[in-house]
Amino acid sequence: MLAEAIDDISPAVRANAACNDLQGSFTGVFFSEELQDIAAAKAICASCPVLAECRRWIDEVERDGIGRMRIHGMYAGET
Repeated sequence: MLAEAIDDISPAVRANAACNDLQGSFTGVFFSEELQDIAAAKAICASCPVLAECRRWIDEVERDGIGRMRIHGMYAGET
């Protein structure tokens, strides 16, 4: 279900996202509970050229929900 919601993000937004290195290198940073990782994820988001689009997407997901799934991790500079 989350994968389907992530597919709703346009390919152009995903391609330009600062967190997308096509290797999954930042996964641990964006889904960590360590303060230094959270700070690093927020810094990556702060420099992202598609931050506004990402924030709109996560706001829609949180508002509309994805079944019973809860969103975990850092999205659009927010936890």
